[in-house]
Amino acid sequence: MNVYSIPLTIHATVYVKAATPEEAAQLGRSIQDRCFEVPEASDFGGDQVAISGHDFADPELPTVSLSPAMTTGQLGGLVELVERG
Repeated sequence: MNVYSIPLTIHATVYVKAATPEEAAQLGRSIQDRCFEVPEASDFGGDQVAISGHDFADPELPTVSLSPAMTTGQLGGLVELVERG
């Protein structure tokens, strides 16, 4: 079986721990319009952003994290063969 990649838009909510709305907006903007890796578990740093289901009061909640609930948008672009099976 072949493996193909197809670009998919994903809409997500970012949760930010900050002292002010301005600081939260600045941290939130730091991950917009860019490519980053989403590791299994990591605090924000470098090119990594965590997906966290932690409660908001949990001290383990990362400074910047994406909600595990996301909405898919449109498929777009070229269907590309990644690996022939």
